[in-house]
Amino acid sequence: MDESSVAAAIAAALWGFLAPLAQKDGAAPPVLSAAEVSAAMEAEEPPGAEEAVREVGDALRLVRERYVDEVPAEELAAGAVAGLAAALDPWCERLTPQDVAAMEREDRGRYTGIGVAVSEGPGGTVLVDWPEPGSPAFRAGLRMDDRIVAVDGVGTDATTFDEAVGRIGGEPGTAVEIAWERADRTDVVTARVERAALSVPTVQTVRRIGGDVGYLFLAEFASRTPVELRRAVRSLRPAALRGLVIDLRDDPGGDVEAAVACASLFLPRRALVARTRGRVPEEDDHNYRSAGPEAWPALRVAILANGETASAAEIFAGALRDHGRAPIFGARTFGKGLVQGFFDLEGAAGATTLKLTTARWFTPSGAMVHGAGIEPDFPFAQTDEEAFALVRARMLAVWPELAEPSVRDRILAVPDRALGAALSWIRSGEPP
Repeated sequence: MDESSVAAAIAAALWGFLAPLAQKDGAAPPVLSAAEVSAAMEAEEPPGAEEAVREVGDALRLVRERYVDEVPAEELAAGAVAGLAAALDPWCERLTPQDVAAMEREDRGRYTGIGVAVSEGPGGTVLVDWPEPGSPAFRAGLRMDDRIVAVDGVGTDATTFDEAVGRIGGEPGTAVEIAWERADRTDVVTARVERAALSVPTVQTVRRIGGDVGYLFLAEFASRTPVELRRAVRSLRPAALRGLVIDLRDDPGGDVEAAVACASLFLPRRALVARTRGRVPEEDDHNYRSAGPEAWPALRVAILANGETASAAEIFAGALRDHGRAPIFGARTFGKGLVQGFFDLEGAAGATTLKLTTARWFTPSGAMVHGAGIEPDFPFAQTDEEAFALVRARMLAVWPELAEPSVRDRILAVPDRALGAALSWIRSGEPP
């Protein structure tokens, strides 16, 4: 593909993007090939379309004539598509086959590495947020709040945080040497840790609180989540419970269909879960309804949410709240009410995928969540430090061995006011 072909392809893409802006009364936009662009623009030109295409053409010409290195045409096309997507919203993007494969592995809950969650500390230090229970990192001795000081003999102070994290990852069966120190000790521990294929469930921290209330944390919504959720509730023996707390705090969402299937466990058949509305009604407008029947109609349910509860998690929370099935305790949710579709593209370098926002979704009551979020029925503010402590506290409630005693005691001392209020409501039926 030469530069003129790239320019024509980009012009077609731009026209396909700009032409709908000139459509009125919901008329379907034209679908044009690169060869039809000039004729179509002469027949009906959206404001600014010609200038936009000329700008792209001028930029391509300058790249061809003046850029210091020669750039393959397929790279220019890839960059143009990525730029178009980035100009729309944060959830639109160009995906390579490797990106799509990684998303599919994530949906199945398959990861590779040593099983440790880390964050960047002061000066780019690598802090251990937690090791996954039973993971290679946990078996090697890594615990919450440890500080990784070297990876394969390279000090983390000599690299960026991202470079250090990149060294930790790798293929299953390979090994990496990790050196770390603990806050209350001066010696450095070094261990060779073998990377592995890891499976992380979406339904976590399943337990009883006080013997009479079930609790579970939904980390995300994936295709396997409905099965995991049903299995988790059954393991709690719901007939003997007063109620169930579903913790959606810090749940970024995920699969819309999975959220609908999970909501179906708590709503009667045919109850409206969510509706979507887009620019192509026959493709994008859907009314998602509960498949039913309700699995545990006598079980009182409370939902915990915060500012990181987003997307599919908001669909689940909004449906249960709107139908009077579960009040929400905590803070206003994130407010991500957009739905993305995946579209195959054929390019000079092979097939790619365009992830494109195609619709907005609404709660059963008709509320648009995007940009507004869902307000809790019972608000409980928390600082960022408290929120992070509570993320780790819910893990320590089931796996206390993930932290040394002094760290564990400090984390568990942080009060969880939203959870406490939800437990009180379940047990008494009275507002907190």
